[in-house]
Amino acid sequence: MFDSLTQSPVPDWQKPKVILADPAIWREYRTSNCDLRPVYSDLLAALDALGVECDLLTSADDPLDIWIRDWGFVVGSYFRYKPTYAKGVYPLKLVEKARRMLDQRVACSRPTLPLILDGGNLIHNGRTAILTEKVLRDNRTKDRAEVERTILSLGFEQVVFIPVEPDDNVGHADGILKFVSEDLLFVNDYIGGHFVDYKKRLMRNLENAGLGARIVPFPWYSTSK
Repeated sequence: MFDSLTQSPVPDWQKPKVILADPAIWREYRTSNCDLRPVYSDLLAALDALGVECDLLTSADDPLDIWIRDWGFVVGSYFRYKPTYAKGVYPLKLVEKARRMLDQRVACSRPTLPLILDGGNLIHNGRTAILTEKVLRDNRTKDRAEVERTILSLGFEQVVFIPVEPDDNVGHADGILKFVSEDLLFVNDYIGGHFVDYKKRLMRNLENAGLGARIVPFPWYSTSK
């Protein structure tokens, strides 16, 4: 998503433009038989219906992969991109090149903050940033307060850390919850015995944070496929 370089972070639903990677590059970056073109077709139709402009990256833009949210800029800044779940897959030179090309496309240079973080692990409504505790594990040379100060420096009023979903080696918050407005937060309902304890810890963290937002359970299911 495009972000404004202001002190007040812009929530996703207020952004008039998005960046997508052309699904044709998928096979260039992953040896998979997954055809994303039908999904993108529906997505582009939905964006058009909402009046949201779409900027499509092609192979000429040298995107790192299709997950721009993770390696691209978030809230006007880049973070150090060193995903533990893909060690050796993203050399620093490729990350830097992809980001240079992205900066050229949007005609704006973005700073890189000294914090290891995937963009998918930062959910916000403009005031509150929510991240899983994986960001603390990925930055062991920094204490919790230092990590929190770095996130607050982006213009947030509050930072909330939530537990990582069981058996999730990616550890992103965007698979757990999502602000759909400033005062409405969708959270996976986690129906099932395996997630009883996790659900309790997650909800306790959110309720104790005093988000000022209504928490709404969202249908969720787990599958091995």
